[in-house]
Amino acid sequence: MLAGGLAAYTDGMEAEADRLMRERRDEPWYGEATQALQDEEAGNYDDMAELWARMAPLYFGRWDERYRPWIEKTGAGSNAAPAKAFNGGELDIRDELPQITAPTLVLAGTDDFVCGPSAADELVRGIPHARLVLLENAGHMMYVEQPEEFRNAVEEFLAR
Repeated sequence: MLAGGLAAYTDGMEAEADRLMRERRDEPWYGEATQALQDEEAGNYDDMAELWARMAPLYFGRWDERYRPWIEKTGAGSNAAPAKAFNGGELDIRDELPQITAPTLVLAGTDDFVCGPSAADELVRGIPHARLVLLENAGHMMYVEQPEEFRNAVEEFLAR
């Protein structure tokens, strides 16, 4: 199961991210969140937990402050290693995807600005026997925003 994953950051994914960012520009949290994202992209990983707390709204399809306690409790996104790998610009494992022989479920939120439908499509094209499920009204934290739909998709896949 791959949830919110990507094999490479392509031009299509960048266009998708730009569109989703533009759609959110009127949100009250947008300025602070995009500044935090720029800080991360510039390699400022000194306090990743603080950066994550500021940019977290970007990772949800529809930000709601009720998610804040989950952000603080779990520390999700506060590990700098994935950000460093992503921002390093060298990630491209598309040639390796055909080596995955197990049936694979690929999940993505339709509003995920970093690993959304374009990223999921790339994974499904490269992995034999992959199945795609897009979760509506969900960003990167699809399992928080749409827990029932996420669980149903996983349970249905495992029941096969």
